[in-house]
Amino acid sequence: MKSSRMLLASVLCLALLGLTACSDSTVPETPAGNVGVVQIEGSLDPGAGTFVLKTLDLTNPDGPPVRVQLVGSGLVTDPELETVDLMVALRSLHYAPLYAPATIWLDQFQPGSVSVLNADFLYPWGIPGGPEVFGFDYSELLGDDQILSPEETSEAKLWRFHSPGLGAFSFGAHGEFGLNPGMGQLGGLCFQDENRNGVHDADEGTLGHGVVRVVAPDGEVTEVLVRPDGQWTAEASAPGLYEVSYDPMIDTFVPIAFSTPNPRQVILTEGPDGQLHSFLDANFGMYTDVPPGWPVIQFTEEPADSLHYDIWDLQEAEIQGHWLLELEVGYTGCNPNHPFSLWMTGGFMESNPVQVNLVPVHDLMDDCDAYWSTTRTFNMWPLRERFLDAYGPGVLILNVLDFQGEVTRLEWEIYPED
Repeated sequence: MKSSRMLLASVLCLALLGLTACSDSTVPETPAGNVGVVQIEGSLDPGAGTFVLKTLDLTNPDGPPVRVQLVGSGLVTDPELETVDLMVALRSLHYAPLYAPATIWLDQFQPGSVSVLNADFLYPWGIPGGPEVFGFDYSELLGDDQILSPEETSEAKLWRFHSPGLGAFSFGAHGEFGLNPGMGQLGGLCFQDENRNGVHDADEGTLGHGVVRVVAPDGEVTEVLVRPDGQWTAEASAPGLYEVSYDPMIDTFVPIAFSTPNPRQVILTEGPDGQLHSFLDANFGMYTDVPPGWPVIQFTEEPADSLHYDIWDLQEAEIQGHWLLELEVGYTGCNPNHPFSLWMTGGFMESNPVQVNLVPVHDLMDDCDAYWSTTRTFNMWPLRERFLDAYGPGVLILNVLDFQGEVTRLEWEIYPED
């Protein structure tokens, strides 16, 4: 997956809770090159509160090995969730500065049921039965100058594991760092574009899920996970045309669309000093493309009895497809196509479960005495989003008030997409 580039891979030692396991080997002389690799064997025993690494030095003909120490602290376990948290910083024991991109990769978990819950990257992606390799991005944690100098320690980053039964486990790992400041990054923000203008406005949320696929100029493909804050980043090693695309990896009850190009093309260039320029504004705006034809619920503070216009009666009410309110209504008129609107009056009522009052309104009056019984469907998506923002997943009671003020109660189970 990763092409030859100016990276090195190394992790030599972890010190945690007074336990240290380090290699005594010295840096071997190797031919000049771009890449140095050291493999690691790690083990963690949550019950004993220990984390130990055994390092195997490997000579790489493409470049010199280097020394970087993992410094662990703050081991915390949660028996109910079966999680293990560890803060891990990087300390450079190398003779020269190290640069972004800086990534630590974990794989080869034993037992295989153990996994990482908060990785920044996952590789490879979408290969059924393939091995999972989890990456932690330290590129923004190398210091204010974004350089990890000799004997300097980076900021710590949380590693969160899921270990069934909190049993002991082991894993393999390696690290990747830039050997010079010439490497660049691609990145951006994935966000919910409510007004569809292609810009992340202050009142719009982010999308902390999915994967971004990056195709480099040489055809190499990298897939990176979107972080919980909606940001994504990927390393870039050469100038040229990159193609990036975003898959939110969710199932929705309504179609989704993008207000920004997807896929989009990004050209990276080099400066006079040969340093690759980064581009961190490859953003993706997504919105729900609600099909036309269903009136959208509206919101008001007016009392319910002031909203009605012409007489009608409610025969049946039910939720359809998790976000549509379907009403069987009857009324008199000259044709069966009279318009109706739907209003939520007042705010959420702080009961358990939470309740709201809904008022369907018959919006046309004429002099015909024919009686019609028909179905009217309303788009409840805005109310759904308001409820999730205010209360999270749960049940909302809908009090549907007819023309006479009679109430039909519905229980609406509201949960976010998987």
